[in-house]
Amino acid sequence: MNLIWMIDILFVDVRDLTESAFPEYLDCLTQTELQRTMTYRFFTAQKLTAFGILLIKHYFFQKYGMTNLVIMFKENGKPYIPGNISFSISHSQNITCAAFCEKEIGVDIEFRRTVSFKEISRRFNTEEQVFIENSLNTEKAFFYIWTRKEALLKAMGIGFAQNLLKYNCVKPKITNITDAIESAWYLQSFNLRDNFTGAVCIKNAMDEYTITELMFPNLLRKVCADV
Repeated sequence: MNLIWMIDILFVDVRDLTESAFPEYLDCLTQTELQRTMTYRFFTAQKLTAFGILLIKHYFFQKYGMTNLVIMFKENGKPYIPGNISFSISHSQNITCAAFCEKEIGVDIEFRRTVSFKEISRRFNTEEQVFIENSLNTEKAFFYIWTRKEALLKAMGIGFAQNLLKYNCVKPKITNITDAIESAWYLQSFNLRDNFTGAVCIKNAMDEYTITELMFPNLLRKVCADV
């Protein structure tokens, strides 16, 4: 019998954050986090990266009272902190999203937009291609599959490009994983807003999840003051 694990999903829209107001949030970051943020050339990427870190700090402060949180990164680039809570970050357009669980987790969000999805989906497996082709909204169906693949591969901590075909993400349970170190993974799709598709993946069956929007900028400003 599978245990049921709760997933917390937080997101924030940073479109109204100006360059003049950005430095006060950078003060909340460690030197390593700041360097990681500023490696991006464009302002939109910088603030999405910074607020991914701030979502993590907010969650651990609000739920566990943890301050001065130091986020570390595995060799594959996946962020973590020592302990029992796993988290994953994703961003698209002006929204940054983070998901948290007591089991290993991956999350992906995508703004549904015009892309050459027919060409890309040729790299999917046959069942996924049939699912997209038979859907009433093929573009929406493509992003449904795409986000589930991203979430799965981020949860597993493996590369994306070389594993597009390997896993069938139509159904909620991934059953064709044969690696000795792996067990069953479960997928759940969700919507943040109109035109945004999201998905989470964990290593055990899931039953419930919460989605909370943090209102920019007041709530996260308080987090900066506290951490």
